[in-house]
Amino acid sequence: MDNNQEREINLISLCFRILLKWRWLIICAIICAVLAGGYKYYKDYKAYTAYINGSVESKEETDEQVSDSIQQIEYIEEAIDYKRKRIAFFQSELDETQLYLEDLQNELEEKPILTADLMQVPYSAVCFRVEQPLDKYADYEEVKTLVASTQFLYTNYIVSNEFKQLLAKKTGYIDEKDLDNSVFIYTEVSSNFFTVYAYNLGTADVLKVADAILELINDRENDLHNASVSNVDISYIETLSGSNNNAVLMKYQNDYLKMLSDAQKESDNIVNSINTLYADIANLDKQLDTLKEESVVEEVQISKPSVSKKYVAIGLILGIFLVAGIEALKVVLSNRIQEKEDVETLYNQYYYGNICSAEGSKKFLGFVDNAILKLKNGGKNMSSYPVQVSVVANGIKLSCKKNELKNLVITGTSDAVLDGDSVKTIKEQLEADGINVNVVKNICINTDAMNACEEAGNVVLIEGVGKSYYKDVEEEISKAQAYNIKILGIVSVE
Repeated sequence: MDNNQEREINLISLCFRILLKWRWLIICAIICAVLAGGYKYYKDYKAYTAYINGSVESKEETDEQVSDSIQQIEYIEEAIDYKRKRIAFFQSELDETQLYLEDLQNELEEKPILTADLMQVPYSAVCFRVEQPLDKYADYEEVKTLVASTQFLYTNYIVSNEFKQLLAKKTGYIDEKDLDNSVFIYTEVSSNFFTVYAYNLGTADVLKVADAILELINDRENDLHNASVSNVDISYIETLSGSNNNAVLMKYQNDYLKMLSDAQKESDNIVNSINTLYADIANLDKQLDTLKEESVVEEVQISKPSVSKKYVAIGLILGIFLVAGIEALKVVLSNRIQEKEDVETLYNQYYYGNICSAEGSKKFLGFVDNAILKLKNGGKNMSSYPVQVSVVANGIKLSCKKNELKNLVITGTSDAVLDGDSVKTIKEQLEADGINVNVVKNICINTDAMNACEEAGNVVLIEGVGKSYYKDVEEEISKAQAYNIKILGIVSVE
């Protein structure tokens, strides 16, 4: 039939139709979940039984392989952990070495760099004797401690910024920076002597610097005596000056350069060690991943059977889709009216409305059905059954009044609908308003019904949703039109 082939399927109505089958959805989902889970369990059980019943040698070999894999995994994990700890240790060593390098570099930046041209340098050397009051101290170790303390007080003073500032002032230099550019101060200390060397001086400045150093040392001695910090006496011995191969200065500089070179090599070695450890860890991680994959395969092969949540979930989804698919096929392939909208849109006739029970579902947990129907109705409650019948009856009555009709025939293709309470109630209300109503069977198969329609000339079709066939309704309308029977409109009954 053309209309049936061209009818549109409302997806929203189809979804609500599927939702109203929620009981079947749950039942079918549970059944499919049990079947899928049972299938997986049976399959695992057969594999496990085959493994258990296999040869002892095969099982022992498999167990040994699994045990070896586990031991290798543990060994590699311990090796990775050890190498990471070594990296942390080396990183700490690297941080300390880099700080040491920075200190050495900062110290060298403050010293002149000797070249071949500067190997013959002018110098001045002021020598002093440290005189201890030995009669006050019987303990030799105590004397040594005192001497060391005194030397510390003087040598720290000589290399301090305070000493440089005073020396610059006494020698006429602008500030200690200019002094640093021209003078390199070096202190040599023995048990009872200390000597202050000043290098890289012009010939005229040698004695000037030596005199200034001597004066500053004497001032230092007086200050320490006045502060009661030291009671030793410092006596001036001699001042030397000249120009020679400065082996002491060269050794001093070479020592710093060697320390700097050694520290840089140590830093490079630590960095190489860290990079090597990271490469080792990367290789061990690859081996670990491979062993874990192999271990998982073996474990799956010999694991005990259990219910698979994955298969249960798949079964639930398949059950839901099965019911939904069947319901969709019923809608697509059914040759009966599926929705009241079909009656309203397919037959190009005036539509009086739909009549359905508004009492709600009487099934188990019927409130769920009622909630779905309310949602389908846009959240509105349906009118009560008497109101629906009254609305349809009033619509038919107005049509009769408009066409000045006193006789009316009600017919349809479903005998069950025509014999129902809805048609009886409509007839009673119309007859109460003075309209003579004759309810007849399907005019396509009943000659008396056809004669009654021809005699009245006007009919109202009442069709049942889920009961009337598309083809029968189409044939009924075509036959009425062929015999000039006017169809006032159609009513759908659910």
